[in-house]
Amino acid sequence: MNLNVLGILSSDNSDSSIFDVLTTTSLLPIAAPGYWAHAGVTRNLSITCLRPAAIGEKLTIKSEVVQAGRRMCTLKAEMRRERDGQVVAVGEHGKVAVGEDYSSKL
Repeated sequence: MNLNVLGILSSDNSDSSIFDVLTTTSLLPIAAPGYWAHAGVTRNLSITCLRPAAIGEKLTIKSEVVQAGRRMCTLKAEMRRERDGQVVAVGEHGKVAVGEDYSSKL
């Protein structure tokens, strides 16, 4: 995130990295050999910034698995300001499983 001329954080690629990593970690509790064990690769990542956050402001992020099939999953996350609970940004993350053994489907 970058500090703009008003002293407020503005969005950049670090938002994408934060949402990418934290939504992907929501797959860990359901991962098993042959099922999301390699965390997959991103097919789409959409982030909508709604409100600013100041430098040093504490933020909380909640992420969850919306749907996880054998090959594709949808994850989402929400970033909130800790001081007032206002949503700062929301993200949706689609992933595709790679490196899994799908030979039993053939």
